[in-house]
Amino acid sequence: MMSKKNVRLSFFGIILLIIISAIFAFPNYYNAMADKLYLPKMIEKKYSLGLDLQGGTHLIYKAKMDNIGFTERTDAIAGVRDVLERRVNAFGVSEPNVQTGHTGNDWNVIVELAGVTDVNEAIKMIGETPSLDFRIRNTSTQPILNDTEKKDLEVYNAGVEKQAQDVLKQALKTGANFDDLVKQYSQEPNATTTLGIIGFAKKTGYQEMADFEKTCFDTLKIGEVSGGLTKTSAGYFIIKKLAEQGNGDAYEANCQYIFLKLKQATDYHPFEEWIPTELSGQQLINSQLTFNQNLGEPEVSLQFDERGKELFKKITTEQVGNIIGIFLDGTPISEPRVNEPILSGDAIISGGFAVAEAKLLAQRLKAGALRVPIELISQEKR
Repeated sequence: MMSKKNVRLSFFGIILLIIISAIFAFPNYYNAMADKLYLPKMIEKKYSLGLDLQGGTHLIYKAKMDNIGFTERTDAIAGVRDVLERRVNAFGVSEPNVQTGHTGNDWNVIVELAGVTDVNEAIKMIGETPSLDFRIRNTSTQPILNDTEKKDLEVYNAGVEKQAQDVLKQALKTGANFDDLVKQYSQEPNATTTLGIIGFAKKTGYQEMADFEKTCFDTLKIGEVSGGLTKTSAGYFIIKKLAEQGNGDAYEANCQYIFLKLKQATDYHPFEEWIPTELSGQQLINSQLTFNQNLGEPEVSLQFDERGKELFKKITTEQVGNIIGIFLDGTPISEPRVNEPILSGDAIISGGFAVAEAKLLAQRLKAGALRVPIELISQEKR
């Protein structure tokens, strides 16, 4: 039989455990009191409710491993899991649970999305087979237009020039209101607010603005409008000189302008940093973690089929010294530099990898080789 002293100690022990548990469970309340009593604060951690408590979506995918060797399947399924985690994280789902498992020849990926109660939205979010492709960096400053686009560009810009000439005629008429013409015709952003007035400024010396500055600073007198159009690669300017001050190196001019914009090649094809090639995961036979025989450093080896060998040979021959981008689901996962043409269809990606980094890259490549398609076999809202 317990003594009264032991009963009291047990009772106070239970109370103390309750208090400590409450502090850990609700640190914000404790910290509010700690501020007043100058006590040390607790770290406030946000607790996430799991699928059973919060509700959400439970999905099971089957990975088709028919074309994958038995020794490679563990890495392949790990790569698929990584791909699905990346997709879900891109949508901002809080703490998704993505697991893999297999029974016999069945390899599955289980995806639990707490808080996502729309099953169709979840399925769309996950997508299907990972997509792998190889791209080259765009070194061109302008996209290439086809004949139809070139003709359209010429016709459009000829119309811009004609309109600019018509506006210039109006600006040169006696008593013309230049402010009103700016408001009516200028395509410069905020032209109706700024009225195209640049304010007092010195020459910048920029080559692109050389003709504009020559007209504004050197040619025009105060109150004059330029007798002709000033053309830059961006468009046409009609310039009026408002004022000037200073001399020599201190000379400044204040000019006003009407701007009519030319259409650019990039209006047809916005500039893309990377250009797709024909090489994709369809031609990738295998990727695996290897180690450099001389240095012992981890590397990733790639092996292409016959079609991939020819494509890779062409790409690496043309891109010596440049970077090739390897994209998984549209996101770059590696950007190796081409040191020399690769003719054999076998390639090595090196560059100071940690073992875990090289292994992860090999898994991602294997998953994105379009040889590990996934199929939804079970869906459940909880």
